[in-house]
Amino acid sequence: MYLLDTNILLFLAYSSEHLMEEVRNIIQDTDNELYFSAASIWEIAIKFALNKLDFNINADELRKGIFDNGFKELTVKGEHSLNVLNLPES
Repeated sequence: MYLLDTNILLFLAYSSEHLMEEVRNIIQDTDNELYFSAASIWEIAIKFALNKLDFNINADELRKGIFDNGFKELTVKGEHSLNVLNLPES
């Protein structure tokens, strides 16, 4: 099982040639279960709304494309947000 972060999702959708070979191999291996977080879609939508992205992206279309490629979505629950309180200080 692999959870792909926001950057990987963006590279995969728009610039896959920039992905490291190891990451491409993981994604292409049909035995791997690939997940993305609902928080990634949220992050992309917020950045788009604030004009913080260097390119035009439709978060809804990206999400649909990710599903179409067999990825599974992990939802975000309130308890996940509370776990931030337990992170070590930097």
